[in-house]
Amino acid sequence: MKKALLVLVCFALTACGSPSTDRPGTPSPQAANPVPEVTMTCDGETTKLDSTVVEAKADGVHVTIVNASGMDLSYTVSLRSGGGFGAGAPRMEKTLVLSLPPGDLAIGCDPRSEGDPSAGLPTLRVIDPEGYYLPKELECTSETASGSSIDYAEDATGDKRNPIEIVAERFEDELAPEDEVVRAGYPDEGGDPTIAIRREGRTVVAVHLFGNAKEGYLIDSEDICGDFRP
Repeated sequence: MKKALLVLVCFALTACGSPSTDRPGTPSPQAANPVPEVTMTCDGETTKLDSTVVEAKADGVHVTIVNASGMDLSYTVSLRSGGGFGAGAPRMEKTLVLSLPPGDLAIGCDPRSEGDPSAGLPTLRVIDPEGYYLPKELECTSETASGSSIDYAEDATGDKRNPIEIVAERFEDELAPEDEVVRAGYPDEGGDPTIAIRREGRTVVAVHLFGNAKEGYLIDSEDICGDFRP
């Protein structure tokens, strides 16, 4: 398999073994009147949520998007950690299951402001009383972390092993005896897997893969805390 490793950046953070399938998630604090599914209505100018608190399920956070604009819209999620993502919104109405971490985040359709994508968007609080979520986000004690991505040739073939095994082998010479290699996010979520290396209850490495069990997996990108390696 031909590949080229592209180191993107070493960035400063403002916050932050052997293979295992354990999921040491931490329950989030309870909140008043959470809903099992939140409805987000977008009219092309504003976004309205029918609740500001939603409870996560084992497969993620259920968000029904109602596009009342009659136009093509996109939606944006901005995390308090500084990350986020977005995608096209449905033309009418559709329920999505999103891998959103517990805590406050900004979510909405077509932000109109320049600069901060969360400006003007309503705040949604995700609670996880069952402790389903295992962080995909780095939880570093150091002030720096590095990120890299891998570019593959068109004929690259995937690895058909469990993604946990793939990542454990990749870092086998750097794992401490107490490190855990686990699937991050929600236990029943779909989509491409993220595998975390957990050390002392913190995610210190996050490896994002793409593919499937039939055709095999390839590593897309890696995020590594500066304190992971001595």
